[in-house]
Amino acid sequence: MDKDEALKIIDTESQRFIQLANDILDVTRIEGGALTYQMKKSKLLTQSTGL
Repeated sequence: MDKDEALKIIDTESQRFIQLANDILDVTRIEGGALTYQMKKSKLLTQSTGL
């Protein structure tokens, strides 16, 4: 593995960690009542097309 590959992996995993931390903070806000959400029906295939 060269330096560029290692840096790319570090960047990707850092972004994943940031997203995980933000998701945990959102759950904490929802549980504390500081953030609300609305559930609605949606088509999973449509939502996952861009993933």
